[in-house]
Amino acid sequence: MSGRRSQAGVTLVELVITIVIIGVALAGVLGGYSLVVGRSANTLFQTRTTAVGQAYLDEILVRRFAQQTGAGGSPRYDGPCEVNPSGGDRENYKVVDDYDVIDDEPPALISGDFESGYDGYRVSVDVTCAGSEVGVGEDAKRIDVSVSPPQGPDMVFTAYKGNF
Repeated sequence: MSGRRSQAGVTLVELVITIVIIGVALAGVLGGYSLVVGRSANTLFQTRTTAVGQAYLDEILVRRFAQQTGAGGSPRYDGPCEVNPSGGDRENYKVVDDYDVIDDEPPALISGDFESGYDGYRVSVDVTCAGSEVGVGEDAKRIDVSVSPPQGPDMVFTAYKGNF
Protein backbone atom coordinates (compact mmCIF):
# COMPACT_ATOMS: atom_id res chain seq x y z
CA MET A 1 0.00 0.00 0.00
CA SER A 2 1.25 3.35 -0.81
CA GLY A 3 1.28 6.11 1.70
CA ARG A 4 -0.73 8.52 -0.46
CA ARG A 5 -3.93 9.86 0.86
CA SER A 6 -6.74 10.74 -1.52
CA GLN A 7 -7.62 14.40 -1.66
CA ALA A 8 -11.06 15.54 -0.66
CA GLY A 9 -12.28 19.12 -1.19
CA VAL A 10 -11.56 21.92 -3.61
CA THR A 11 -8.65 24.18 -4.19
CA LEU A 12 -8.77 27.90 -3.65
CA VAL A 13 -8.63 28.53 -7.41
CA GLU A 14 -11.66 26.29 -8.02
CA LEU A 15 -13.56 28.06 -5.26
CA VAL A 16 -12.82 31.53 -6.69
CA ILE A 17 -13.86 30.46 -10.21
CA THR A 18 -17.14 29.01 -8.88
CA ILE A 19 -17.93 32.21 -6.96
CA VAL A 20 -17.23 34.35 -10.06
CA ILE A 21 -19.48 32.17 -12.26
CA ILE A 22 -22.31 32.26 -9.73
CA GLY A 23 -21.91 36.05 -9.35
CA VAL A 24 -22.11 36.64 -13.11
CA ALA A 25 -25.17 34.39 -13.44
CA LEU A 26 -26.90 36.08 -10.50
CA ALA A 27 -26.16 39.55 -11.90
CA GLY A 28 -27.72 38.54 -15.24
CA VAL A 29 -30.86 37.12 -13.62
CA LEU A 30 -31.33 40.13 -11.34
CA GLY A 31 -30.70 42.56 -14.22
CA GLY A 32 -33.40 40.88 -16.31
CA TYR A 33 -35.77 40.78 -13.37
CA SER A 34 -35.32 44.50 -12.68
CA LEU A 35 -36.20 45.32 -16.31
CA VAL A 36 -39.41 43.29 -16.05
CA VAL A 37 -40.37 44.81 -12.71
CA GLY A 38 -39.60 48.32 -13.94
CA ARG A 39 -42.02 47.90 -16.84
CA SER A 40 -44.75 45.98 -15.05
CA ALA A 41 -46.71 49.16 -14.33
CA ASN A 42 -46.83 49.98 -18.05
CA THR A 43 -49.43 47.27 -18.61
CA LEU A 44 -51.68 48.81 -15.98
CA PHE A 45 -51.31 52.28 -17.49
CA GLN A 46 -51.95 50.97 -21.01
CA THR A 47 -55.06 49.10 -19.88
CA ARG A 48 -56.46 52.11 -18.05
CA THR A 49 -55.56 54.46 -20.90
CA THR A 50 -57.41 52.22 -23.34
CA ALA A 51 -60.44 52.05 -21.04
CA VAL A 52 -60.56 55.85 -20.76
CA GLY A 53 -60.24 56.36 -24.52
CA GLN A 54 -62.95 53.80 -25.28
CA ALA A 55 -65.31 55.26 -22.68
CA TYR A 56 -64.95 58.76 -24.13
CA LEU A 57 -65.55 57.50 -27.67
CA ASP A 58 -68.61 55.56 -26.48
CA GLU A 59 -70.03 58.73 -24.94
CA ILE A 60 -69.28 60.90 -27.98
CA LEU A 61 -70.39 58.57 -30.77
CA VAL A 62 -74.00 58.38 -29.55
CA ARG A 63 -74.38 62.13 -30.19
CA ARG A 64 -75.75 63.63 -33.42
CA PHE A 65 -73.62 64.64 -36.41
CA ALA A 66 -74.86 68.27 -36.43
CA GLN A 67 -77.35 70.47 -34.57
CA GLN A 68 -79.79 70.19 -37.49
CA THR A 69 -79.63 66.37 -37.60
CA GLY A 70 -82.79 64.79 -36.27
CA ALA A 71 -82.93 62.21 -33.51
CA GLY A 72 -81.63 58.89 -34.78
CA GLY A 73 -79.96 60.61 -37.75
CA SER A 74 -83.13 61.37 -39.65
CA PRO A 75 -83.59 63.75 -41.33
CA ARG A 76 -80.01 63.87 -42.49
CA TYR A 77 -78.06 67.16 -42.30
CA ASP A 78 -77.53 68.57 -45.83
CA GLY A 79 -75.28 71.57 -45.11
CA PRO A 80 -71.49 71.88 -45.19
CA CYS A 81 -69.45 70.10 -42.54
CA GLU A 82 -68.62 72.47 -39.68
CA VAL A 83 -67.34 72.03 -36.16
CA ASN A 84 -69.12 74.48 -33.86
CA PRO A 85 -68.90 73.50 -30.19
CA SER A 86 -71.69 75.08 -28.19
CA GLY A 87 -69.95 74.73 -24.83
CA GLY A 88 -72.04 74.77 -21.70
CA ASP A 89 -72.61 71.91 -19.29
CA ARG A 90 -71.50 68.52 -20.50
CA GLU A 91 -74.87 67.01 -19.60
CA ASN A 92 -76.38 69.22 -22.33
CA TYR A 93 -74.03 68.15 -25.13
CA LYS A 94 -76.13 66.98 -28.09
CA VAL A 95 -73.69 66.82 -31.01
CA VAL A 96 -70.15 65.53 -31.47
CA ASP A 97 -68.95 69.12 -32.04
CA ASP A 98 -69.61 69.99 -28.40
CA TYR A 99 -66.83 67.64 -27.31
CA ASP A 100 -64.20 69.60 -29.25
CA VAL A 101 -63.56 71.70 -26.13
CA ILE A 102 -62.88 68.77 -23.76
CA ASP A 103 -59.64 68.87 -21.78
CA ASP A 104 -60.17 66.83 -18.60
CA GLU A 105 -57.76 66.02 -15.82
CA PRO A 106 -58.69 63.64 -14.25
CA PRO A 107 -61.09 62.02 -16.73
CA ALA A 108 -64.79 62.58 -16.11
CA LEU A 109 -67.78 61.13 -17.90
CA ILE A 110 -71.44 62.06 -17.72
CA SER A 111 -72.10 58.57 -16.35
CA GLY A 112 -69.77 59.26 -13.40
CA ASP A 113 -67.19 56.61 -14.25
CA PHE A 114 -63.53 57.21 -13.37
CA GLU A 115 -64.27 58.85 -10.04
CA SER A 116 -61.10 57.49 -8.44
CA GLY A 117 -57.89 55.81 -9.46
CA TYR A 118 -57.34 57.95 -12.54
CA ASP A 119 -55.44 60.86 -11.04
CA GLY A 120 -52.67 61.97 -13.36
CA TYR A 121 -54.57 60.99 -16.52
CA ARG A 122 -55.46 63.75 -18.97
CA VAL A 123 -57.98 63.55 -21.82
CA SER A 124 -58.42 65.95 -24.71
CA VAL A 125 -60.79 65.69 -27.66
CA ASP A 126 -60.35 67.09 -31.14
CA VAL A 127 -63.23 67.01 -33.65
CA THR A 128 -62.55 67.83 -37.30
CA CYS A 129 -64.38 67.53 -40.61
CA ALA A 130 -62.80 64.57 -42.35
CA GLY A 131 -65.17 63.20 -44.97
CA SER A 132 -62.52 63.49 -47.69
CA GLU A 133 -60.26 61.17 -45.68
CA VAL A 134 -62.77 58.34 -45.98
CA GLY A 135 -64.27 59.23 -49.35
CA VAL A 136 -67.66 60.62 -48.28
CA GLY A 137 -67.25 64.30 -49.10
CA GLU A 138 -68.47 66.37 -46.16
CA ASP A 139 -70.39 63.60 -44.47
CA ALA A 140 -67.92 62.54 -41.76
CA LYS A 141 -66.22 64.01 -38.72
CA ARG A 142 -63.07 62.57 -37.20
CA ILE A 143 -62.97 62.40 -33.42
CA ASP A 144 -59.51 62.10 -31.87
CA VAL A 145 -59.41 61.30 -28.16
CA SER A 146 -55.92 61.77 -26.74
CA VAL A 147 -55.24 60.18 -23.36
CA SER A 148 -52.08 60.98 -21.41
CA PRO A 149 -51.30 58.49 -18.60
CA PRO A 150 -49.12 59.42 -15.61
CA GLN A 151 -46.29 57.33 -17.08
CA GLY A 152 -45.65 56.24 -20.62
CA PRO A 153 -46.59 57.63 -24.01
CA ASP A 154 -49.85 59.33 -24.91
CA MET A 155 -52.38 57.23 -26.80
CA VAL A 156 -54.73 58.62 -29.43
CA PHE A 157 -58.03 56.89 -30.22
CA THR A 158 -59.77 57.86 -33.45
CA ALA A 159 -63.30 57.27 -34.69
CA TYR A 160 -65.43 58.71 -37.48
CA LYS A 161 -69.00 59.94 -37.09
CA GLY A 162 -70.95 59.69 -40.33
CA ASN A 163 -73.80 61.93 -41.44
CA PHE A 164 -76.51 59.31 -41.71
